[in-house]
Amino acid sequence: MKAKLLFILLFVLIAGLLSSYATAPENHQGLQLSKYKLDLIYTADFSKPLDVIYENDLFEAGKRVRKPQNCEWVFEGKGKPYTTDGELIVVNKGSHVVLWNTRTFPEDFLLELTFSLENSNNGLAIIFFCTTGKGGGDIFDYDQPYRNGNFRTYTLGQLDCYHVSYWSGNPRKDGRILTNLRKNHGSNVVSNGPDLFSGKGPGPHTVRLLKVGNRIQVEEAGRTVVDYTDEGSINGKVYGEGLIGLRTMEHSQKITYTDMKVYKVSRKNKLKLS
Repeated sequence: MKAKLLFILLFVLIAGLLSSYATAPENHQGLQLSKYKLDLIYTADFSKPLDVIYENDLFEAGKRVRKPQNCEWVFEGKGKPYTTDGELIVVNKGSHVVLWNTRTFPEDFLLELTFSLENSNNGLAIIFFCTTGKGGGDIFDYDQPYRNGNFRTYTLGQLDCYHVSYWSGNPRKDGRILTNLRKNHGSNVVSNGPDLFSGKGPGPHTVRLLKVGNRIQVEEAGRTVVDYTDEGSINGKVYGEGLIGLRTMEHSQKITYTDMKVYKVSRKNKLKLS
């Protein structure tokens, strides 16, 4: 009898731990922004031809020999990004791809991204943010490797960043669909929550990403699904200013972005030190 009771208690404990890991608390209220001052610092203009350079154009004989200059985007992987009718379209051609914005964004920011999907049940999309070279530096420095959309070069290679898989239309074997927040280098899962875009049709959908200090929040469909505070225990620091990259996996086929805005975030009514 005691053994049976012990088994039941152990089962309940393990089930509770697994449940808390897989489905982080969801805030149905969405992001609370009233205490912040938002200054719009970037709006992507998809009404013009895309100002982009391909990663291959930065290499010669297998070596990185030039940096992107006077361009807004860098495309890595086999595919094609282009603008038409006020939209940015990224098409995969048998490859995972990453489209980097070359602007360095501040450590405290709000990103708003509106997108549409070919098939919301099949694919995966990621936002890299606060991205620098490993230990600092430019992600396009000459000692940076050829990445070509290969996931390991972004998560286990020479980059420091966070990334969030805000759409993951690939149900796990246990039926759960997750929005994972990871900290790289190292591909460390630090938080997660439900994915509210999978199976919800083509869209348009909007994801918002808020980072203030060491707190990161992700909002999908008006609900906060990830809320994480980075204590710096991984890699010894909290990441700050850096680049933003948009990644789509090859089975996503095509993703269409209709709006991208970034705001610099600061707190209202900061206390004055005497």
